[in-house]
Amino acid sequence: MRGVHRSRAGPLLAELAIAWLLANPLVGSVITGVRSVAQLQASVAAAGWQLSAEDELAVDAIISGPAGVPDPEQPPYGRP
Repeated sequence: MRGVHRSRAGPLLAELAIAWLLANPLVGSVITGVRSVAQLQASVAAAGWQLSAEDELAVDAIISGPAGVPDPEQPPYGRP
């Protein structure tokens, strides 16, 4: 995810992770913990992100690893 994060201007890695989770239909809810007002603001800002299909695929590729997902009908991570 760090490579994807560096290619985007400005947002935090945590925001990208939250936005990806919110966009992923396999994820039912996203629970975050914050220790500061800045972290809370970043978490809330991530809810407004609209990841492009390219961004989602880039993160999916990182999550599934170099071998890819063995069974596309039952992915352990990523998208259905």
